[in-house]
Amino acid sequence: MKENADDFRVITDYLLKALPEEELEQLDELSVTDDEFVAKLRMVENELIDSYVRGNLTEKRLEQFKAAYLYGADRRQKVDFAHALQAFGKKHPLPLLEKVQSGKSINPQPEMTAHRWFELWEVFRTPRLAQFGFAMAALVLLIVGGLLAIENIRHRRQLSQERVSNSAAAQQTHEAQRDAERQPESNSTREKELASNSNANEKEQHSESKTPVGPHSISSGARRNVSISSFVLTPQMRGPGEIKIVTLPAHTSVVAIKVQLEPNQYSSYQVVLLNESNRSLWRSNTINMREKTDYKNLSISFPAALLKQGTHVLQVYGIDRGQSELLGDYPFRVMK
Repeated sequence: MKENADDFRVITDYLLKALPEEELEQLDELSVTDDEFVAKLRMVENELIDSYVRGNLTEKRLEQFKAAYLYGADRRQKVDFAHALQAFGKKHPLPLLEKVQSGKSINPQPEMTAHRWFELWEVFRTPRLAQFGFAMAALVLLIVGGLLAIENIRHRRQLSQERVSNSAAAQQTHEAQRDAERQPESNSTREKELASNSNANEKEQHSESKTPVGPHSISSGARRNVSISSFVLTPQMRGPGEIKIVTLPAHTSVVAIKVQLEPNQYSSYQVVLLNESNRSLWRSNTINMREKTDYKNLSISFPAALLKQGTHVLQVYGIDRGQSELLGDYPFRVMK
């Protein structure tokens, strides 16, 4: 198995979780006990991230990379860091550091790839460069620039999510108010129709019989209102966060939820409602979305009687060719 681990393809499949479970476990053990394998693993991972940043992955590898790297906090941070370093390297090339690393005179390169920027980290681990103060200053500048670029990317992403969330919440509130305004008119029309039918029945029965007949009573079920409570669930921020608290009035009969998704490659989804005991209470039909945008919203509704007081979770699955993948959990706490 160690010979297979030396192969570039095997290590790449290991990073993308494309190997059988037994081989994954064996390579996991090597990644802890074998320093040589760890060094090769780091090198292949840098090459893999560099290929993704530069757009050189095949379609199959690209799908595997997105599934393995874009939905995990640690690996996603490596990809963001590579993007930031590549953008910084284009604006501030550092050929002098390459010269120091190799000990040879080389021509300045107009573009620094993410992989070559990762290699610069290894350069500063050699003791002979400690005497070069300018190299340390360049490293500090590189780190500060990269952190600022990453923070800027996160800030823009957060602002975009907040705008989408606010827009969806406002639209949901407007729709709920419009439905509430239409409901009294519908009830009034229904009552008038029932009253008209009752009067017609009275006249008909009076004409057929001399015995007077009292007016028909209208059942309270016909006048019953349908009350809808709606709210929006957004993706959980990385790290511990507060669970959204939802208060349902006692007369609520239907719950409408708009679920905001993170960027993904799926166009068909399914939503599952779980209770505190992780038991499935409700499952939606397949939801197909025609629009291909960065941020997608799923609108679902189900009977309010399914929600008891306590914590519940909505799980969203992406569906493609009969296969499903869990995209995220959306917990919320119900108060009555």
